[in-house]
Amino acid sequence: MNPIQRIKDQAKPLGITMTAICAHAGIHQSQASRWLKGRARPLYESVEALETALAELIAAKNPAGPGPERAEAVQTVTI
Repeated sequence: MNPIQRIKDQAKPLGITMTAICAHAGIHQSQASRWLKGRARPLYESVEALETALAELIAAKNPAGPGPERAEAVQTVTI
């Protein structure tokens, strides 16, 4: 699976958009769109930045820390 799609799929049930993840990571939304459509391949550093952004956005939504049901919500993506 496309690593960017995996991040998007993890974020969706939590109510976090790719727009928010990209903005937090400092990555332009159009670039993420190209990665999702397979028109370009993301660098490892870009995937890592998006993963970190998602983790930080999840933490911001739940400052007390993830509950057991969300502890596995963010998985490390390998490309």
